[in-house]
Amino acid sequence: MGNEAGDADSLVSSLCYAYRASERDRRAQQVHGSSAPAAFAHIPVLSVPRGDLALRPETVALLGLAGLGHIAADDSSPLLYFSDTAPAPPDSDVGVGAGAGAATAATAAATAAATAAAVESAPPTVLAALGRAPGSRLTLLDHNALAPKLASLPGLAAAVVEIVDHHQDQGLYPAVAGARRVVAYSTGDTGDTGGGGDAKPGALVGSTCTLVAEALLADEADIWDAALGLAAGGGDGGADACGSTGASCSAGGSAGASSGGGASQLHAAGAEALLLDETVSTLLAGVIMLDTLDMDPSAAKGTPRDAAALAALLPRARLPRGALYEALVGAKFDAAWWGSLSAAQCLRYDYKEGFATAATPSGGGGGGGGSGGGVAGVAYGMASVLLPVADLTALPDFTTSAKAFIADRGLACLAVMALVAGAGGSGGGGMRRELLLVAQSATALAAAEAAFAGGTGKALGLRRVQLAAKADLAVAAKGGSGAGAGAIPGGARGGVVAAAFAQGELGMSRKQAMPLFHAAMEAVATADARH
Repeated sequence: MGNEAGDADSLVSSLCYAYRASERDRRAQQVHGSSAPAAFAHIPVLSVPRGDLALRPETVALLGLAGLGHIAADDSSPLLYFSDTAPAPPDSDVGVGAGAGAATAATAAATAAATAAAVESAPPTVLAALGRAPGSRLTLLDHNALAPKLASLPGLAAAVVEIVDHHQDQGLYPAVAGARRVVAYSTGDTGDTGGGGDAKPGALVGSTCTLVAEALLADEADIWDAALGLAAGGGDGGADACGSTGASCSAGGSAGASSGGGASQLHAAGAEALLLDETVSTLLAGVIMLDTLDMDPSAAKGTPRDAAALAALLPRARLPRGALYEALVGAKFDAAWWGSLSAAQCLRYDYKEGFATAATPSGGGGGGGGSGGGVAGVAYGMASVLLPVADLTALPDFTTSAKAFIADRGLACLAVMALVAGAGGSGGGGMRRELLLVAQSATALAAAEAAFAGGTGKALGLRRVQLAAKADLAVAAKGGSGAGAGAIPGGARGGVVAAAFAQGELGMSRKQAMPLFHAAMEAVATADARH
């Protein structure tokens, strides 16, 4: 399952990782000669409503370029499940006309939906059903903590058994450890490499899809190694061929090569090892390029591991590198498309939420995710948009939508990070970042501003900019005091204050900013608890 932003990285990593798991099960059955159904069906799930997929034009474009455009066009497509997807009835008939890899994931999804629907008093959504279905297992991709609203679903947090992510580890689900906890992020502590051999603070890869690509490439290598062992007459290749350890897969060497059979076995292995076909390769490469701005050094988002993944994927992709990137980034930064959105839609485009509890005397507070239900603390959220802050705040529904967005989610503060393309409009040349803070109180806004401007860790390099005055918008004075720090006069849903900034550090994206935001809101929660 991908994170609550539901962006391209979350969607594609979930889909391709489910495909990988399904393929590993299939190979294990072949090695054992079993025709029985796999013990698990693997469902790719997004934790956003189905309707929000239309708010992600680059993701829709990528699905089409990879040959899976029907996922976006068909609300009944079984390839992906969403937060509002109802469990399918056990006898549902699912027909799919996708590529080989995606079809495997679709078959698994259909089977799992039927299993989930069989639970007593079937819940209204797949996620609720999975939390209550006996034996369910959940892999988190592109995040390592369930969003508060999902963590509150009965049984869902307990179902987490694996994490594949590149954000700062919040330390939840301690039973998920070792090879099943891949968090490619370094805090910069001595000896902390996040699995990447680099002690510098920050993400060790620019995209979760890089981690998925690495896993699939490793699986391909295992298949080849096993095939070479069998073709040479060895007897120890069977276990690796199914992608399992010897403890769980004991297929032996009786399948060794007979006289003259080595070449045919290697030929079969070549077809079997092609996990990264043109569909899967296009999906993964497209997201990695989007997340790293095609490895643009000035963006400081790509890493050597991302470059290595792209080098392996792009020769297999359906489009050349330049054509693929330009198509995706053109859809993502399309000014006409952004100009067609309301402020409410802009805020929903790419949104993540956290919950901060009051720090304990020992200094430990709650994680950025998890559940806030019944726990004293404050909720906060960060939206990402691709239009200037001035254009966003000028939209007719901005103030009403921002107030409703904050009130409906119970946020103490909402941060909006804006990435604005240069004159070319395609994500290159002259990229800049801006930040907008909107809060229920001047205290919360001042805490967030202080953290982003120079709190613990690397700051965003903020510079206050003029926020256009509106009749119902209170602009916070610097430091959170002064006449501008009051509530909006006559606000029907409660008052909010706002402040806008130019961001000097282009490399400081939401991934780096969220921990700073959490620390600020933790301080607010601690202060509230003392009063």
